[in-house]
Amino acid sequence: MAESPSRSAALLLVLLLAAPSACSRKAPGPHECYRFALRVMGVDKPRMLRSPRVKATVDQLTNRCLTTPFDRQLLTCVNQLGEVQRCFSAFQIRHAEPRLPGADPM
Repeated sequence: MAESPSRSAALLLVLLLAAPSACSRKAPGPHECYRFALRVMGVDKPRMLRSPRVKATVDQLTNRCLTTPFDRQLLTCVNQLGEVQRCFSAFQIRHAEPRLPGADPM
């Protein structure tokens, strides 16, 4: 039994509307990681990146954000609370490797 053209069009529309949420990135992208690194380092003026140490640290943190990968919850925590240590501690707890009770840590 063939579908009517309007039913096919409605199904296509539903699929197109659902597609963006199905493919959304869970991990932050390069721009988000860069902004996060700037926030962590307290860089609020472009001239602060003239310091080789600050620039290198921002680059390292951006790379770490992309390769770990950090989750959006960590970035949101730092952006909203500004408490870097507390946010990183919570991130590490969320992503800790589960251990068997009584097993020796590696």
